Amino acid sequence: MQGIKKIIYLLLIVALTASCSVFKKSSKKKKSAPVQTQTTITKPEKSKDTVTVSIPAKKIAPYKSCSFKCKTTFKSMPVTLNVRTTYDSIFWISASSFGIEAIRVKCDRDSLLMTDKLNKENVHWTYQRAAVYAGLPLTFDFIQDLFTDTTLVKSYNTAKFSGTVVKKLTTVQGVRLPEQVNIDGKIKGSQQKIQLSLSNYKLNAKNEYPFEFVKGYKTVK
Repeated sequence: MQGIKKIIYLLLIVALTASCSVFKKSSKKKKSAPVQTQTTITKPEKSKDTVTVSIPAKKIAPYKSCSFKCKTTFKSMPVTLNVRTTYDSIFWISASSFGIEAIRVKCDRDSLLMTDKLNKENVHWTYQRAAVYAGLPLTFDFIQDLFTDTTLVKSYNTAKFSGTVVKKLTTVQGVRLPEQVNIDGKIKGSQQKIQLSLSNYKLNAKNEYPFEFVKGYKTVK
């Protein structure tokens, strides 16, 4: 069971790996206030500097809520993720193999809560610590983009991961969504290939989140 646990951990976190978007804002040079005396008013020379400010495009939510099934294999072992999400807010994931539920995960914008049912442990992950464990950059935005972004090919090059994410898309209720996601690259120097098959999409239905999360989580350091 310990071996199964480690494999599912790896697949789960790799499947939810992320890249950070960094937006730099240019600051406008402050003009000097006019100088006034009793008899004259002196105005500063008009600045010749030009400032270009890049404003990120606003995200358009493809749905309010969604549930779907994600299947993959690792060394011939089937792994199934049952996923429920409210867009831009939360992901609930149940990971199982051979019909045995092994892990439950709650992902919000701040961190991940994980219940290890095999070892009866409750663990709190920061995204930063989970990224170190997986050898990949990890954020909530990429977890979301992995299952909603319609870019067919994305390349990544970080200290511990160099590779690509390639997608095949499908249309569900007029919304373009990934049907297959292929992750191919070097993770901590080791070549990895993971194929995710997504199906059973249900959009904008009322999602219930029945997973029980207890108090007393251990923070991974």
